[in-house]
Amino acid sequence: MNAFTDNIARNLPEHPDSRPIELGDKGLFDAIFAELQPRISEFTFANLFLFRRAHDYHLSRIGGAVMVQGKRYTGERFFFPPFGADAGQAAETILQEGATIAAADQRFADGFGARPDIEATEDRDSFDYLYLRSALADLSGNRYHKKKNRVNYFVNRHQHTVEPYGAQHHEGCLTLLDEWRRVREKMESPSLAEEAMAAGEALELANVLGLQAERRHLRLPLRKSGPVSGGALPVDRPRILPVALYGVHLCEQGAGSG
Repeated sequence: MNAFTDNIARNLPEHPDSRPIELGDKGLFDAIFAELQPRISEFTFANLFLFRRAHDYHLSRIGGAVMVQGKRYTGERFFFPPFGADAGQAAETILQEGATIAAADQRFADGFGARPDIEATEDRDSFDYLYLRSALADLSGNRYHKKKNRVNYFVNRHQHTVEPYGAQHHEGCLTLLDEWRRVREKMESPSLAEEAMAAGEALELANVLGLQAERRHLRLPLRKSGPVSGGALPVDRPRILPVALYGVHLCEQGAGSG
């Protein structure tokens, strides 16, 4: 981080105190992620802010490191890997306190997982998946056959235009979101309400959060969706290029590494 973001970070509460993430933290995290260039979908400010209620995201600092603490849908608390200066020492501090570090990438897991007192466990349910933009544009080949069929179903039955999202689309998108939630209510999901709330807020704050940025620089998390009536195209869970994520924590005394 540069001197400007260092000063912002030092205004955060010192661990173990913390405060909720705020819209005003966008500049800090934009700078952090621009430098870090993460491959993990959670690590955008939009994701952290929009899911702040769902995961109770709080911020603090340890030295010059920015700490993000959250909560799983099942209630367990966790930290993301520390960001910025003093990140290694900050990670050591919270691990010694018995915390779990979630969404750790391969490099982080390899560094800490090599120690006999640290266990790094693949969090398979949280793996990210990446698509090539060209593959989603063309939808060619057997891998994308079902998606191509859905697009063709829609195109052949409806007059349509393709436009960048703007304020004029807000109400229509909210109507679609309400329908998505209505269909999903029959599927027992602990995160349905929070995901719908986050999506609605994303529509409202798209410009403020930078969700209308230049496309080649835009990275958004995609959540698995269920069926939607009327030939709409749901976002299926991608199945290529898995990005492994790990939970990292101290082993119990006398245990070996994982």
